[in-house]
Formats: sequence, structure tokens, C-alpha cells
Amino acid sequence: MLTSMNMVGFGPHSNNLRAVRLLALLLFLAIAAPGCGGAEQPPAPVKPRAIILVGVDTLRADHLGLHGASRPTSPFLDQLAEEGVVFDRAFATSPWTLPSFASIFTGRLQSGHAAGIHPRTSEIEWDANRLGPKQRTILDPAVETLAERLALEGFTTIAVAQNPNLDPRFGMSRGFDIYDHLTGDYEETRRSDVVVDLGLEYVDNLENKAFFLFLHFWDPHMQYGAPEPIGGMFTEDLEGGFTLPVVEDPQPLRRDASSLSPARKAFMEAAYDEEIRFVDSQFERLVAGLRERGLWDQSLVIFVADHGEELFDHGGFEHGHTLYNELLHVPLIVWAPGVSSRRSATPVSIADITPTVLDALGLGFDENAFGVSLWPHLASGEELAERLIVAEGTLYGPELKAGIEWPHKVIVEKRRDRNWLFNLENDFGERSGRPARGEFAQSLLKLLELRLLASSQGVQLETMELDPELRRQLRSLGYIQ
Repeated sequence: MLTSMNMVGFGPHSNNLRAVRLLALLLFLAIAAPGCGGAEQPPAPVKPRAIILVGVDTLRADHLGLHGASRPTSPFLDQLAEEGVVFDRAFATSPWTLPSFASIFTGRLQSGHAAGIHPRTSEIEWDANRLGPKQRTILDPAVETLAERLALEGFTTIAVAQNPNLDPRFGMSRGFDIYDHLTGDYEETRRSDVVVDLGLEYVDNLENKAFFLFLHFWDPHMQYGAPEPIGGMFTEDLEGGFTLPVVEDPQPLRRDASSLSPARKAFMEAAYDEEIRFVDSQFERLVAGLRERGLWDQSLVIFVADHGEELFDHGGFEHGHTLYNELLHVPLIVWAPGVSSRRSATPVSIADITPTVLDALGLGFDENAFGVSLWPHLASGEELAERLIVAEGTLYGPELKAGIEWPHKVIVEKRRDRNWLFNLENDFGERSGRPARGEFAQSLLKLLELRLLASSQGVQLETMELDPELRRQLRSLGYIQ
């Protein structure tokens, strides 16, 4: 166990314990093989008829009521969460869409699935005056996805998604029988009410077959302009004369974030919260539709976000550029037949979703992937082993890596040899980090380095040329500068 912190938030630790854990990871890298070891078998799974994954784009956990939001953004979800398992410390693997959803679908880190890696070298860095590269890596063709595995097991697999980063050409459609995707931009996208309607329509045509349904809710992503009557719910009483939607082009806001007025910032945050309230209302419609069809009590339902959103927490705006918790701390809630409701403080990763789903169905999964099965914890309350939670793959600015071994977190900027250490127990907002020096910090950095090295073994990097239209869409949404 970690010792208590001193007055600045950090303190001494057992060198012997750290050495043992480091040695254990080194041994794992040297000799681990699929199926080895004598781990206890998980509890007999309660097999659901359906797997329903609701992935909300750009939803930070602390703007939900169940995680302490100051506004009533999620009344339905707050209530429904009392029937499920809420993971209070769930973290994204990346601060933007493509690598995070690839982690959800594969159980791997970005270094293990390869989707969305950028050609960063000491000579090639993102900056505000340079367009992004014309190529982007796709999901490693050799890595199996959740949809591919479930299709092999006889599930009908359906996705309703938007966002150019979920374009089928990036490999995200692999394994889906139906991949209803709208690339889109601000002028052409689908709100979550349309996504719910489409999802339920597809379910109605399945004739009682087992199915996997992935629904992608886009709304909390910029440009923030929820439809009436929710649009205006939190913004109409704010002064400043601002209107919805917040902006047509996010680039100036990202560039000028530090110079925006307090009134402008307050309006943007309120508009973001209105989008969350709209998502909450549409998730309520989805759950009602599942209950009307007799599916809710037969389904494993997962509610998760791919990443969060910075609302000027560290002087910036939007996402993709840092690994602070406003971008990594996300909601993760699970409902399943026979699973008792509770809240779990165990740190987990969105990469745990694929192993958990497969384990719930009694299917094997890659035990050497980064993600682990949460099913024993869900089904019987079995404690999860302590481990390093990892995030990587920034989209803008310098490349960053992060590791969380609760309550400590390191953020690494290797190019400039800058590393920061935080104690999340008393500084979850990461306001008082310090340089990651000393024996304890160095051992944690070494663990992160080894974990990333293990993740990247054998990965194939395959690039895709971004055609002019896809580049236009990505640029319009702020994904290419």
C-alpha cells in the first residue's frame, strides 16, 4: 500500500515493494504467453442476449450529476446509475476520438492498435500555423475487434456512428454487419435522438437474434448548440449577449482561449452542459425503448465516453492536446443481468470494455492485451488487482504519455525531457504537480516505459491517405489545424 503524503502531496515509498513490482513486470515481458498462469477462474457468467454499447463523444465525467456536476445535466442517468455499477475512476486511453474508440473496440492502447498515430519527430511537430499530415495510421489489420469476435459467435453486429474519425477507412467498421456511418461536419451530423431512432429500428428488424449494438452520441462535441427546449436551459440567464451555437470554427477559440472573457467562458461551459442534458434525455428514450421491447433485463449495457473536454481548466480549450483529467476522466457505467448495483473506486480503463464483454459471454480474450476483464468484479465483487493505467496519443502539440498508479500520476513529455508527478487523491484537478524526480518517480516512469514497450510489440503501422473531402471535414471539426 502507498504511504500517506506529506504537506506538499508526496512522500516516501517502499523501495522493496517498488522493486518487486518492477521485477514482476519485467518477468511478464520476458515469459508471458497466452493461457499461462494459474489465475482463478472468473464466476460463471450471466449470459446476456444483447450487448449495447453507448459511446458518448467528448463527455467529461465531472459534468454529470453522479460525478458532482453543479448543474442538473443528467437527472435520468443519475437515477439509472443507482441500478448499475459506476466506475468512479475510469480513464480514457487517449484524449481524442479515433485512438480511444479503437481502444474500446480492441482492449489495446494506441501503441498496441496503431490507429491515429501521427508522424511526430523532432523536426515534425504540430503548431497553429501548420496543416496536419496527409496520412494517418489505421487500425492494425491483424488486431481483432470486439465486433469481429462477436460476429464469429453468431451475434448480429450494428453500429450507428458519426464523426470523420470513425470513418470505415480507418478500420473502425471491421466486424460490423451494419455500419451506419455519417462522416459529417458541423453542417451535416446526426443528433442523439436520430441515433436512438435508428438503433431501435435496427433492433426491431432482428427477429429475436442475439446482437451487439454500438450507438455513438456526438452531441457534447463542439459546436455546442443543443436544440430547444434544452438549448437555453442553462445559457439564457447568462449576461454577455452570446448566442447558440457557440461557434462555427473551433480554431480561433483554441488559439485564443487564454484571452477570452470570463463571460464568454461561462457561456461556453453552460452550452456544453446543455448538450449533456440533451444526451441524457435521449439515453432515457433509448432505455425506455429497450424496456418496451423486453430487452433491458436481458442486455449487458455499457455507457462510456471516449474522452472529455477542456473548458479552460489549464488555460486551453477542447480536446486532443493534453493528458490532464478533464480529458481523461470519463464516465463508465455498466448494467447487466444479475449484477448488483454499487460504485467502484478501482481505477479502470476504457480498454477494459472488450475483455469484459467477452468474459461476460464466457468467451476467451487476449490476456496479454492492456485491457483486463472487469466481469469478476461486476459479477461477484471480486477485487481488481492494482495496475498501471496508461494514456497516450495526443493530437496537437508535443507527444505526451501518462501513467496512473493510484493515487499517483505521471505525465511525460519525452522530447523536452519534462515529466510531472501528481497526487490525484488530494489534487485530482492536477493543479500542484511537481517535476517527476527521485527514486519513486523514476520507478513509476520506468513502469510506464515498460508497459508501452510491451504494448507496441508486433504492431503493424499501415497508413491511409486522407482525401481532400475527409481532410476538409476533419479540419472543420478542429482535428486538423
